[in-house]
Amino acid sequence: MNAIASTVYMPVHEGCTYGANKVSFGIDADADGALDEDEVAMSQVLCADECREDYGFLEAQQKCVKKIEATEEPGDHCQFGGSYVKYVADANGDGEIQESEVILAEYNCEPGDCQDATKVYSDVAGRCVLFDNQWISIPAGTGDYASLQPYSMMKTEVTVAAFEECVTAGACSSENYGVYDASTIVDGFYFSYGRSEEFKTHPMNGVNYYGAAEYCAFIGGRLPTLYEWQYAGLLENTDGTIRSGNYVYPWGAYAASSDAVVDWHCKKANYRDERDKDEEGQMFYYCVGTAHSSYAEDALGTAPVGSYEEGASPLGLMDMIGNVGEWAAGFDNTDESQAFLLGGSFRGILQTLLFSQVVNKTSRLPPIGFRCVKDAE
Repeated sequence: MNAIASTVYMPVHEGCTYGANKVSFGIDADADGALDEDEVAMSQVLCADECREDYGFLEAQQKCVKKIEATEEPGDHCQFGGSYVKYVADANGDGEIQESEVILAEYNCEPGDCQDATKVYSDVAGRCVLFDNQWISIPAGTGDYASLQPYSMMKTEVTVAAFEECVTAGACSSENYGVYDASTIVDGFYFSYGRSEEFKTHPMNGVNYYGAAEYCAFIGGRLPTLYEWQYAGLLENTDGTIRSGNYVYPWGAYAASSDAVVDWHCKKANYRDERDKDEEGQMFYYCVGTAHSSYAEDALGTAPVGSYEEGASPLGLMDMIGNVGEWAAGFDNTDESQAFLLGGSFRGILQTLLFSQVVNKTSRLPPIGFRCVKDAE
């Protein structure tokens, strides 16, 4: 019987940056040239000075890992298949890789045809996700908007149901949006996310700029700039003709002054009207009905997206005015702390397409929502 030693490299070992070598000594009782567990008389673990040559050092994890590349079959990670790169560490040195030993996995999924008008392929999720919307093509800019390249804009504001897909996929962070709580009223109103099924067709509200940007990236788009948002609403046709003068609403001009003005506009947008005042002279009348609301007393609030068909723009954009104010990036999308809020909301008076507010990007009040754009392919 011969006394032999064996060394096993353990890429992960507490207190050892580059892993450790486990050196064992014993008698090769069965003379097979290998030191079996029952033949080990003594073992010693020594920290390694560097990763083993077939391993590399992963800076982000501060660990020695082995890079494995392979094809990913269609499944949970990639609906239409693709490939993956896994960084693994054989922690126990048994030569077999368990899921628990995968330090980092990166998937490169192949896009596919969702074959469903209610869904869109998401690179982030690696699958088709709910997309209860459609893109409206916007031509290259003209006039004051001549610097704009062609792009597409969502027909309606992003709904609660669509936003849920982003949350489920882990692509939308919880700190960037509000969740419904019957005991909590924010600025007089409720959040719609997490409320009843009825509100899933309402615009996602109470989401800050960063949450809106996360969702847009999730579906392969981005938030519009101020000019992109305004230009899309002002367009008369796909030739780039811009409406001017008093035609500063998606549907055209303001109605003539008469008793019918309020009723006329209340068929076009969900906003607060100034027709009535309370005893203290404060405006309080709202156009929105009580059937679909997000107010604490169910008296006013958001309405399902696309409810005001008469208020559509010539290109078919819905709810550009009222319902929820919409996030837009600055002129060059470089401002780090503030962004624009456009279109007004159910809480405000009737605004024009040219009206804008400068708001902190962290604001996530109930009257705030968004829609996305994407560059032309």
